[in-house]
Amino acid sequence: ADMHLLRSLVAVAMPELNGHLQRVNLPLDLFASQWLVSLFSYALPPLTVCRVWDWLFLDGPTVLLSVTLALLRRAQPELLRLDDLQQCAERLQVTARGFHDADDLILAAQQELISLDISSVDIHTMRKEHLESVERQAKNEDKAKRLRRRSIQRLVELTERGSTSSDR
Repeated sequence: ADMHLLRSLVAVAMPELNGHLQRVNLPLDLFASQWLVSLFSYALPPLTVCRVWDWLFLDGPTVLLSVTLALLRRAQPELLRLDDLQQCAERLQVTARGFHDADDLILAAQQELISLDISSVDIHTMRKEHLESVERQAKNEDKAKRLRRRSIQRLVELTERGSTSSDR
């Protein structure tokens, strides 16, 4: 659900970058999922990670999304000049590793929330909506699988009846 929400936020906050990443075939999932799952521990310098974690424990998961947006915003000018997936991925890594000033990152991340005019409560609501959407999609896929299974079972039954009728 967080990746769906992040995609939506990037599309709204940085439409030009969003389109560029799509053109170079660099899905947000490729790098952002590692950032989010590891809580930035592999992406940011250690002291910066500690500050992000302090803020995370204080304000919750909204922090992860706003830090991701801040990193993307910082890398945006260079990313827009690159047309290669590998170069873009490397630029994101270099940008994240270069954030030695934790205060600068925190300020930039807070600015992302302000510029989007979104509060933690709004993001929590959006996360919930995206999670519900993902759950609905999973249920629909499960229903489709059950229907296919029933159809195949019915087809097998009909085929078996047909072959036993012709054997007589």
